[in-house]
Order: sequence, then C-alpha cells, then structure tokens
Amino acid sequence: MDVPALRIWEAAEKGELSMLATDVEQWAFDVSTVVDDVAQSSTLANEHGDWDAALRCIRRALRTDGGKKNGYLYRLAANCSFSLGDWPSALRYAQEGVKISRDELGSGYVRSMCQEADGHLYLGDPVGAWDLYTAAAEASPGHPLPRYYRGQGLLLLAKLLDVYRRDLAEDGKPSNRSKEVLNELVTRAMDDLTVAADLLDHWGLISESYQYRNFYLVSTLMGQGLGYLLNRAPGPTASRLQSARKSFPKDDLFYREYIFAKCWEQGLHREYGELLTGDGWEPLGERLRQEFGGR
Repeated sequence: MDVPALRIWEAAEKGELSMLATDVEQWAFDVSTVVDDVAQSSTLANEHGDWDAALRCIRRALRTDGGKKNGYLYRLAANCSFSLGDWPSALRYAQEGVKISRDELGSGYVRSMCQEADGHLYLGDPVGAWDLYTAAAEASPGHPLPRYYRGQGLLLLAKLLDVYRRDLAEDGKPSNRSKEVLNELVTRAMDDLTVAADLLDHWGLISESYQYRNFYLVSTLMGQGLGYLLNRAPGPTASRLQSARKSFPKDDLFYREYIFAKCWEQGLHREYGELLTGDGWEPLGERLRQEFGGR
C-alpha cells in the first residue's frame, strides 16, 4: 500500500509514527474486510439467490469506511431488496449508489440511476421514474441499459394496466381510454427496447459466458408461472418465480416476471389503472410525446 511521504514525515515530526501505523493497519483491515464481504455477498446473491444472507453481508460492509464508498455494494443491496419485494429499501440503496458512483469508471453510475428509477416506478411514481430513466439515457446515449430499463418499465405499466382493464371488463365497466393508453405504452416500450437491442448488438455479447444449465427446466418453470398468471393468482406466481430464480439468480427474464407478479399482488395494477386512465396520464403522456413524437 502507498502511504504519502508527507504523511510519514508529519507523523515523525510529531512523534506519531505508532499512531500512523495503527491507522494503516486499520485501513488494511477495512479494505480486506470489504473485499471479502463484496465477494461473499455477490456469490450469495448472484450464484445462490440467497438475497437475505447477501444483504446481511452488505450491511456489515457498509459499516466500514471502505464499504460506505463502494458503489457496487449499494447496487447489489438494491438488487437484493428488489428481489425480496422491499421497494423502499431498494430505492434508498439505489439513491445512495447514485450519490457515490458519479466518478466511477464503467456502467456503475448508469446502473444506479436505472435502479433508482425502478424504485420510483414500483412505488407508484411513473413520472419520477421516467425522468430518471431519461436522465440516464441522456448522460450515456450510447449505453444500452437506460433504454432497456425504460422499455421494461413501460412494459410493466402496460401489463399492470391490462390486468386493471380485465377487472373492469369482468365488472361490466369497459374503458376505451385504457385501451388507448395501453397501446401507447406498448408502442413506446417497443421503441425503447429496439434501440436497446441495437446498442447491445454494437456492444457485443459473449454467449458462452451466460448459458442456461438446462433449457427445458427454464421453459418448465416459466410455464408454471404463466399458468398461475392465467388463473389470475399473482401471489403463487410470485412465489413460484422466486423459487425459480434461486436456480437462475442472474436471469433477468425471471426477475421481470417476478416484479410484475409482485406488483400485481400488492395491488399496484389498481393504483396505476386509476392513474393512467385519469388525469395522472397526462404528465407521462406529454413526456412520451416529447421523446417519441405523435399526438
């Protein structure tokens, strides 16, 4: 490790070399502890799907000086909280990640912004989420993640609105406005995801680094989740997909379907249905028109 010469000289002048040695020893301990906690929490979350245990490791690391400055830990904590359906904690971790990731190399800052946007979306704030997704896209126009996250967010709104429309139809209260809004959300989601796909293609993908262990198991687990959804049972769907994700914790397909089922189970489809078919649609609709054009 590299201790500045001036620091050593000042400590010698003041007779504080032993104190400096103690500081260096504590720093080394903090760094090694953070490295261990990062590795352990990442393994627990990304390989074993044990998000509770991963969060315990992360919280321990965040109590150290080194951990408090580690943006990856905050992003991993947000991801674990999302996976446990704890939207407020996920938003809090994501916001902290944004604060300390601004000068990071790579995709850390962009990913933290997208996580913060997801937190707003799952807590019923689509306009706040849109503004954060868009800010991330404007900050890194060549990065695929902001358009991917924003497109997935619009798809989530469309799926929740579709549940709400079906509930209205069953009660004999069909809504023409909801169909128009649904079509707009799906169209704009496809616009975003198309751009994300093109950007991902330019970035390049290494297929052999991310292969499923069993193609038939994936389709079976997804089929079980779909069966519960068709029976309009979001609770069992979320539970089944959560179990499936323990075998494939990095798979975003399972994650997105789990988020949809969990939001449905929590009643967010009614909240968004009323918002998107009422006056609450206009602020988001205006942003969509500004971004994509149209009426």
